[in-house]
Amino acid sequence: MTEHDERPRTGPLAPQERPARTGGRQAPVPKQKRPGPYRVPPREQRHGLLIVNTGDGKGKTTAALGVMLRAAGRGMRVGMLQFVKNMADHGEQRTARRLGVEILALGAGRAPGRDDETDDEALAIAGWAQCEAVIANGEYDVLILDELTLPMTWGWLDTPAVIAALAGRPKGTHVVVTGRHAPSALIDAADLVTDMRVIKHPLSAGEAPARPEPAPAVPPRDARHGLLIVNTGHGKGKSTAALGLLVRAAGDDMAVQMFQFIKSAETRYGEHVAARQLGIEIVPLGDGFTWLSSNIDEDRALAEQGWARVRAVVEDGQADVLILDELTYCLTYGWLNEEEVLATLRARPAWMHIVVTGRDATPALIALADIVTDMHLVRHPYREQGIGAQPGIEL
Repeated sequence: MTEHDERPRTGPLAPQERPARTGGRQAPVPKQKRPGPYRVPPREQRHGLLIVNTGDGKGKTTAALGVMLRAAGRGMRVGMLQFVKNMADHGEQRTARRLGVEILALGAGRAPGRDDETDDEALAIAGWAQCEAVIANGEYDVLILDELTLPMTWGWLDTPAVIAALAGRPKGTHVVVTGRHAPSALIDAADLVTDMRVIKHPLSAGEAPARPEPAPAVPPRDARHGLLIVNTGHGKGKSTAALGLLVRAAGDDMAVQMFQFIKSAETRYGEHVAARQLGIEIVPLGDGFTWLSSNIDEDRALAEQGWARVRAVVEDGQADVLILDELTYCLTYGWLNEEEVLATLRARPAWMHIVVTGRDATPALIALADIVTDMHLVRHPYREQGIGAQPGIEL
């Protein structure tokens, strides 16, 4: 048993370029990590990361929730402080309780310009004082500071003091900071930074949706507008943001299914363990393809078999939320007929949400989608520091 397993759960709360097609054959997709199990090392052997999810696109908080799911599945202690959201009981909070994760909402669900802005600033200052205590006592293996960038940007918190506190966190502690307009000094201090850019959104770029107060109940299917969501780009967070949607939907008692087109059936990462605790089975369909895949025909056959399963779920309306992880590779490399895939997505039940992830989403898929986010790589710990993937964060 590792050090972190022995302590009670208490408390206040390498990207690479894709090879070109050669010899008329489909090039293999990026090298996959070996299937687990992966043990979480003790803190003194961990490279604790400072992760920043920023930008105007969707996925900043959901990617952090995906990390929460992975880390919880690894038995790591996770805490989340939300600097803007109010205490309304959102889906992620209900799921977090089932996973033994503490989420504490510190805000009032408001932004600058309101009549009671002074109260909001006071809440942010009080919340940061609480956060400093959490960081100092080293209570968590993973600490998520949701929308922390906003009170920094608004001048409610002292940016150098915040960065100094984050830099002084206990060894081996991972911290995830989310929010638009991350200060340049925070980006410079971070190990992993993703700029989540709007490619397509039902609202105009840069316009923030109104925050529902209190959180509304999920409407019945006949009153829902199902979305096709695409997370693409070469930065981190595509699959992780989809996992965050799984967290939210599960908390709202929606039926969720997730198929992974590339990961091997032998794969067991943190998300598989945690999702099973929620009654959700994440199904790996692939063979862990690598750069040196020796049997492209077998890879294509696996993709086709997996797509047949997905098509049945769509046609039978078996899921409220359907996640198709790394499906884009199967389209990019011609393993699946793109016209057939798009026709199935287009003909989904009107109430069904579908999330597609993976690099290099095709123009036709982007044109069909309702929401498209480009996860743009700004900084990565492997590229800059040679730090590989870590259990609870990427595995």
